[in-house]
Amino acid sequence: MIQDLQYYRALGLRDIQIQAIEEHAQNQEEPARIIEEHKDSYTIISGNGSGRAFLSGKLRFELTAGNLPATGDWVLTGSQEPYIITELLPRFSKFSRKIPGKKTTEQIIAANVDLIFLVMSLDNNFNLRRAERYLSLIQSGGADPVILLNKVDLLSREEAENKLKDILTVTNVPVHLLSAITGEGKDIIASYLKKGITIALTGSSGVGKSSIINALTSDHVQETGETRNDDKGRHTTTSRKIFFLEQGCMLLDTPGMRELQLWDAEEGISEVFSDILELAEHCKYSDCTHDQEPGCAVKKAMEEGNLSQDRYRSYHKLKSEASKQQSMLDENFLIQKRKREKAIHKEIKKMLKERGRR
Repeated sequence: MIQDLQYYRALGLRDIQIQAIEEHAQNQEEPARIIEEHKDSYTIISGNGSGRAFLSGKLRFELTAGNLPATGDWVLTGSQEPYIITELLPRFSKFSRKIPGKKTTEQIIAANVDLIFLVMSLDNNFNLRRAERYLSLIQSGGADPVILLNKVDLLSREEAENKLKDILTVTNVPVHLLSAITGEGKDIIASYLKKGITIALTGSSGVGKSSIINALTSDHVQETGETRNDDKGRHTTTSRKIFFLEQGCMLLDTPGMRELQLWDAEEGISEVFSDILELAEHCKYSDCTHDQEPGCAVKKAMEEGNLSQDRYRSYHKLKSEASKQQSMLDENFLIQKRKREKAIHKEIKKMLKERGRR
C-alpha cells in the first residue's frame, strides 16, 4: 500500500503506475520520480525527499540502451541512500526520437508528460515542415501538443497574425502567440499550469524555452543564451530536468534538438496529416499512390489549390522515413532472434555432447 497517495499524485503518479506498484513493490521499496538525468545516475524525488539514485546491476543488465529510465519516469527504489532503482514502472506517455547517427535505437526525451509545449520562434526558426515532424512524434507518444509561437515582439501585429494563420493551415492543435520578454501571452499559458500535471517544453535551440521557464517560475532557474546570426541558437539547456511551479504543476525542460529523426511515428503521422488520409478515401483506387493514377482525389486537391504540394511532400517524406525505419527494426529483430537461436542450439549441442560422454 502506498503511503500518502495524495502526495504522489501531486507529483504526477497515475493509476497505471499505482497498479504496477501494488503488484511488484517489495518490502522497503517505494515509488520515486526521476526529476533529472546525469551521466551515470539520476536525481529522484519521493516521500523521503530528493537524492541521487543509481540503477541496480540487475536492471542495468535487463534494460536495453533505448529503454533506460528517463526524466519523468516513475521507478521503485530502496528507502535509504544511496537509492538503488530496482524497477522501471510503466509509462502513460513518452516523447522520443531515434538517436542521431546510424544506430536504430530509441532515445526517450521525456516520460509521463501530459502536455508538450512545442516552442517555435517567429524568426528564421519558423518552419511548417519542422512543426509537422515534431507533432508527428508528440502525437505518437500519447501527450497532448500545444504550439507556442515565441518572440512575437520581433514582428508587427499583422506579421505575427499571418504566421499564426500559416501554422493553423497544418494543424488543429492549440496555438498561442507569446513573448517571454514582454510577457505577452503569459496569462494564456498560465491557464495550462494545473496541479499534478507535467508539461514538457521542446523545440530547436534558441527558440526561448529557458526564457519561458524563467518567466513562468518568476525566477532565474535556467540559463539563457543569445541566438546566433543564423538563428540556429546555442544550447543553453544541456540536460532534461523537472521544475516545480507554485501552481502545483511540473515543467520539464529539454535541450534544443537540431536533429529530430522519427521513432515509431506512424500513428502520429496519421493524426497530423488526417486531411490527406481523408482525401485518399475518395481516390478511385484503394491502393492509389497519388502519382499517375486517374481519379486521384489527392492530386485533384493539389491541382485545385486545396492542398499544398509542400504539405503533401512533407507527408510523403515522413511516411517513407517511418517505413524505412520499421524495416530496419524488423531486420534488427530477425538478426537478434537468429543470434539467440544460435546460442540456444550451441548450448543444446554442448549438453548432448556431455551426456554422450557419460
